[in-house]
Amino acid sequence: MKSTQQKSIYLKVAKGFKIECIIAPYTMKKKLSITLEENTITQLEDFVNNGKFRNKSHLIKFAITKLMNEVQNGSY
Repeated sequence: MKSTQQKSIYLKVAKGFKIECIIAPYTMKKKLSITLEENTITQLEDFVNNGKFRNKSHLIKFAITKLMNEVQNGSY
């Protein structure tokens, strides 16, 4: 079933946070490698270990989506 329409859903990802997810047909995920300082990785792991995010990928996707929305809305 092919569709060119995108759908939006809103997900509560952490206490007090929700993001809009745009579902587009046939989207593929690709791996991305980044280098971060050790203390930044420790902070990310703390968020995950405290149950605020499912995993580091989930946290990073949330942060990137939030930043992209702020840039698009002119609030960054």
